Amino acid sequence: MSEGQWKRWDAVARLGAGKLTTHEAARLLRDGQVEAIAFASGSAARGFAALFGAEAAALAGRARVACMGRTCAAEARSAGLRVDAVADGGLPELVEALESALSTAGPPAQG
Repeated sequence: MSEGQWKRWDAVARLGAGKLTTHEAARLLRDGQVEAIAFASGSAARGFAALFGAEAAALAGRARVACMGRTCAAEARSAGLRVDAVADGGLPELVEALESALSTAGPPAQG
C-alpha cells in the first residue's frame, strides 16, 4: 500500500474513532480522497447513512463499498448505499473483498 493509501485509510479510521469531523470526512469523500469504505455491521452502514443524510449515497458512491456478510450488505442497500463486495466471513475476508473491489478497473459504478 502506498503512503497516500495509508493516509486515506488513516482518515477513515479517524472518522470511525470520532477524531475526524463529519465535514472533514465528507470533504475527503467529495474530493475523491477515499477509495474504499468497509462496513463490518449493518448498524455501521445505517450509521453512515444517518450521519451523512441525503448525501450519503452520493458520497459512498465515490468509493468502493464492501460489507461483512450478507445481512450487513442488505442493511447497507436498504439504507440506499451501493455495495461493491460482500465478504462471507470475518475481518480477513472483508479485507480481501475490499481489495478485490479496489482492483476492479474503472471508477465505482454509480447507483
